[in-house]
Amino acid sequence: MINSYVDITYANEYFTGRLFGADWFSQPVDQREQAITQSTLLIDALNYQGCKTDPDQELEFPRNGDTEVPKPIKEASCEIALALAKGVDLELQAEEISITSQRVSGFQTNYDTDKVNLRKVAGIPSQVAWLKIYPYLSNQGEVKVSRIN
Repeated sequence: MINSYVDITYANEYFTGRLFGADWFSQPVDQREQAITQSTLLIDALNYQGCKTDPDQELEFPRNGDTEVPKPIKEASCEIALALAKGVDLELQAEEISITSQRVSGFQTNYDTDKVNLRKVAGIPSQVAWLKIYPYLSNQGEVKVSRIN
């Protein structure tokens, strides 16, 4: 059963050459592995252009006749895994979708429901990852969100 776009070896190599890669290595190995699996679930919850190369394949990629998962998707998986391993709270991120300003002294929060951050609506905790995923999305002005358990 394939449950992730990258393995721990790939992620370790990716973060070896990345600025602030030490943040990845400071997390326990089991937490890094869980984060990689969870990152794939988040990526696969989105609606992509085209179709799976093999309708019976477990993951959304590869697509459209490709035989390999695109490098940007693998890198996005690593970036999401890092955010998750570092403790990004997806529930809090969802609550912050339409916040326009906050004031600490008066405990005031202002919301703008006319503007939404598609990345946050999609549940992607990393802007770097979002920029890598976005070109593959179907109807890029819209985001299909699926519940994952």
